[in-house]
Amino acid sequence: GFEFRGRAIVFAALRHIITTEQSRLVFGGESAGARGAMVWLDEIAVMLSPLRVQGLLDSPLYLDIEGSPLVPISKKAFDSFNIGVHKHSWTDIFGEYTLPRIQTPFFIVASQFDSYQLSQALFHSDSIIDIEMQSSLDLTVNQYHWALLFANRTRAVLSDSIASKYNGIFSIACWSHAPTLNAEQLN
Repeated sequence: GFEFRGRAIVFAALRHIITTEQSRLVFGGESAGARGAMVWLDEIAVMLSPLRVQGLLDSPLYLDIEGSPLVPISKKAFDSFNIGVHKHSWTDIFGEYTLPRIQTPFFIVASQFDSYQLSQALFHSDSIIDIEMQSSLDLTVNQYHWALLFANRTRAVLSDSIASKYNGIFSIACWSHAPTLNAEQLN
């Protein structure tokens, strides 16, 4: 099997932070990086206590919707990358299940029409269809309804299980993914 050392590298860097005179750490990422940050946020907050840790998570909200190829992809990643050494199930790396359990305050960015997830589910493409390309798409009725189901589920998960006085949410009803990478998407 493969040996991945990302966790060891991140934790070594964080231990270095403890030796500095900082009072706050914003820990996060975008897309896959946000999923990694989401998985480790609580453990890092405990490790760095009394440092105030907050999360900034841009596009980690994978949804378990029938027809999404991201469920089997996440299951395979969980098995392939030795994640089970630190987590118990593929759901521990899946935003819909993990985000509601996070105790550390975080700010999440989650597009209601997440272009990465919709590109995967509707077009079986690893390419992210951006906002300019989206306007020329010719969706079938089934694809259109699946995209609406996805947007509704995104809103429901955000409002029902993530919203709290400690967490912040930015969710636009646009076709985008990791908008903090592109300032134009935030304007």
